[in-house]
Amino acid sequence: MLAPEFLNVLCVDDQASMRSIVRTMLRGWGIRQVKEAGDGLEALKILTKEDISVIITDWNMPKVNGMKLFKAVTKNPTLNKIPVIMLTGHVSDDAVRLAISNGVRFFLSKPVQPAKLYSRLEAAVGPIGKPTLDIEYE
Repeated sequence: MLAPEFLNVLCVDDQASMRSIVRTMLRGWGIRQVKEAGDGLEALKILTKEDISVIITDWNMPKVNGMKLFKAVTKNPTLNKIPVIMLTGHVSDDAVRLAISNGVRFFLSKPVQPAKLYSRLEAAVGPIGKPTLDIEYE
């Protein structure tokens, strides 16, 4: 079982409020190392400097969107082992098919529900211990 304090999560979303919600959930589960980026381009810069355990990214963002970020990560031999959890507010059969056809394994619709994010996080990195039940939003 992986101790939450050893995870280093990169949360990528163009909405600061969404990053705050995800960060609060992660911290509620004992994950203290949370980096944030407002778009995929900023995320790629962070990925060159930080040892990231998992990426949680929005799909629809300016500059470099989540799908382009995912493709860049999976094509880079130094980054391609990092699991990516894709978030989107626009869930349709076509979007899900596109994500799967591009290799996305972890997909989650917005609004993000804590139990579902926790489940995807454990699917991506393995068991991380029991989450706290009380999650407060900043």
